Amino acid sequence: NANQTIMKAVRYLHNYSVKIKKITKDRKLLIKLLLLSTLFQFAMCSMPFFAVHTFGGKIDFFQALVMCVFIQAAVSLIPTPGNAGAAEGSFYMVFKSLGTAGTFWAMLVWRLMCYYSFILIGVLIYVYNAILKLRQKHKNKNNSKKRSDKFIIIKLRKCISRDRIVALIQLIQFLSRRKGDSSFSQ
Repeated sequence: NANQTIMKAVRYLHNYSVKIKKITKDRKLLIKLLLLSTLFQFAMCSMPFFAVHTFGGKIDFFQALVMCVFIQAAVSLIPTPGNAGAAEGSFYMVFKSLGTAGTFWAMLVWRLMCYYSFILIGVLIYVYNAILKLRQKHKNKNNSKKRSDKFIIIKLRKCISRDRIVALIQLIQFLSRRKGDSSFSQ
């Protein structure tokens, strides 16, 4: 249902907006997030040093850190998902030119640790959440009907004007009539 989809998107955007405002108002939280983000980027850019040393290469820590930053800056311009191929090729060329041993294996370990491990963790979290959602759905099967669209609209009036909500609903109805699809109209 298009109305439900729009309501879900509006709720998501509203929650996002509330969280961003909360972060910007809370100085301690903002500083913590900046520090943690800096620490995370530092850890990610430190990985090549450890990967190269694992396979017998000799490279200075600061040099490896700077090279990783350059690699990330260079491959960010290449429009592939996760910079697939570009990151590996750049890493291999840069660290091979420095004369480091085991560059190919270091590149594989680096990419596994810095990219593919996050994909695997994301898949595992997604599956876990899907299982929880199915259990909750099964549990709530006999419960009362979910909130109606009217209740959601009333709640959203605090953050969006009534005119905009009416305009969104009218737009959905217009588009559904235009396509000849009656599933979107009420």
